[in-house]
Amino acid sequence: MVRELPGRIAPTRVSEVRPRVSGIVVERSFRQGSEVKAGDPLYRIDPRPFEVEVQSSEAALAKAVAAFDQAAQQARRIATLTSQRATSEAENEKANGAMRQAEAEVEGRKAEVARARLNLSYATVRAPIDGVVGAALVSQEVADTISYGDHGSTYGGNLLACRAALCFLDELDTGGLLGRVSRVGDHLERGLRAMAARHPLIKEVRGAGLIWGLELTRDAAPVIKEGLARGVIVNRTAETVVRLLPPLVITEAEVDRLVSATRDAVKSVLSV
Repeated sequence: MVRELPGRIAPTRVSEVRPRVSGIVVERSFRQGSEVKAGDPLYRIDPRPFEVEVQSSEAALAKAVAAFDQAAQQARRIATLTSQRATSEAENEKANGAMRQAEAEVEGRKAEVARARLNLSYATVRAPIDGVVGAALVSQEVADTISYGDHGSTYGGNLLACRAALCFLDELDTGGLLGRVSRVGDHLERGLRAMAARHPLIKEVRGAGLIWGLELTRDAAPVIKEGLARGVIVNRTAETVVRLLPPLVITEAEVDRLVSATRDAVKSVLSV
């Protein structure tokens, strides 16, 4: 026995990915909706400006190291002369201060190199957690202008809808679907017209094939509600119109159940 139940899944963790440096994205390394592991590259920002920054920082560090070496050598020389009383203690302190300043400059340049290398690593945007990458249907510019329902359309196309349409056209052209719709539609029409003949609430029956409408003499909303309670989904397309739009694969036996449930819904409304 197999039981299929409709359901909805929700993520246990959600992570929003944002770049830590600004720049131009030159590469996207994932497909929308694909699975990724933590640390996998997602985007690559143009690294060349950051590479130049690293080279510039490394050059400044080398210059600072050379200046420190020179200051340290000078400090040692002055210290020797001071020990021999060939120069003053003030000169010795001045040389030591210059050496400490040069040493501090080296540490500052090392920090700049580390920052430049960190920014270069940030040019590759990586996945923070394991998971599935979200899929974007529209750009942010479009998303900012539409509201719920605007993106849906009877005639809107996408790869899945187009593939389904091609399969349907094949079935329509070679599978005998048109003849079946005509036969089952005639059966549905007879049932609806027989119902209308017995219930004054139904003003008119109109339609073709498997698309039918019942125009009532009052608001159709109660009939929709009563039909749903009886396991039939019908729609109100105007204030007094009930639309029946069964699937093209509906059988004549299922049409009989549809007509019976709709008839009971109309009876229930009449009795109120």
